[in-house]
Amino acid sequence: MQSFSPFAVLPPLLSDLLKPGFVQIQAAKIRSARLKWFRLPLPLDLPAMVSDTDIAIAPIVSSARGAALILKYWEKKYHRYPDFIVIEGPEAGGHLGFSRKQLEEKMDYDMEISEILKLVRGYEKKAERKIPVAVGGGICDKVRAEHGFMLGADLIQVASRFITTKECDADSAYKDAYLKAQKEDIVLVSSPVGMPGRAIRNPFLERVEKGEVQRPQKCFGCLKHCNPAEIPYCITEALIHAVKGDTENGLLFCGAQGFLANQIETVQDVMEDLLEGL
Repeated sequence: MQSFSPFAVLPPLLSDLLKPGFVQIQAAKIRSARLKWFRLPLPLDLPAMVSDTDIAIAPIVSSARGAALILKYWEKKYHRYPDFIVIEGPEAGGHLGFSRKQLEEKMDYDMEISEILKLVRGYEKKAERKIPVAVGGGICDKVRAEHGFMLGADLIQVASRFITTKECDADSAYKDAYLKAQKEDIVLVSSPVGMPGRAIRNPFLERVEKGEVQRPQKCFGCLKHCNPAEIPYCITEALIHAVKGDTENGLLFCGAQGFLANQIETVQDVMEDLLEGL
């Protein structure tokens, strides 16, 4: 795999909900960051945002349909192909590229992964180079990691396992929430952005479920069509509370297998547990 300077990874999440100014600010940040996450839907115009840089770009997709649209659009309009692609499945944490109905049903997601891989391999011929593909969402142990590689993925994406590591800079209270969580505590949530998500049940989510409106103390101006007077809570404010360790008032995003965390580990411990012998 060729080496890259800084790169940007974009999940297919929020369509054109973000305000232009907000997007421009975030785009500017990737120029000095090795990795920048954007909450966008299908990142159709990502190539234009980094056109004058050597930043590698990679969309996160959840369906073959979405992957096909991105690949075709980038090829036709920008004559560019992704530097790599991440397939994020229904067991991931945070905002999810699926309907709530899909998430509540049993999904044969392996078939979707295979379709996306087949599609990407076809575009590799056009690009005349390898387009690495990573799979993620619920990968928490060696068995799941090996399964991802057996499906044909080149890489795996793992997130929740690294929250409860010594090296993770999340607040200790955030880590404790993961360690204390039981399987039934990890639930689907409705986000003000219009997408379902997955998080740890806490007092904040209990108030949301009861229909209690939690007016934001400050508008961050991040969404185009957001009226602070009408939303049940501010997604940005809730995530900031979580980052600061306010687990009573924060939104604690978590993968479906996050409840398996039972101790603080090192990154090396996690890497060895996931990949040793593969």
